[in-house]
Amino acid sequence: AGCLYSTSGDLGKFMQVLLNRGQIDKGVLLSAKSLKEMLTLQFANEKDKTGFGLGFVIGDLDGKVRVGHGGAIYGFSTELAFLP
Repeated sequence: AGCLYSTSGDLGKFMQVLLNRGQIDKGVLLSAKSLKEMLTLQFANEKDKTGFGLGFVIGDLDGKVRVGHGGAIYGFSTELAFLP
């Protein structure tokens, strides 16, 4: 509900940062500690394997951890997902 928008190229760059553990060519954009918190289930029981991280839905795809987030606005919808 934030009415944010982006290009597919910028979403690809964002995913590269996530998969590179927060590193960019000029240094660190996102600390390892922050990234770990983003990809950790929040307000979950110890047995839970799916739920919400910080900014991401964390789930399962064929036994692997699937992380993503979807959105829609005025005739467009998108889904960004990856398997860390």
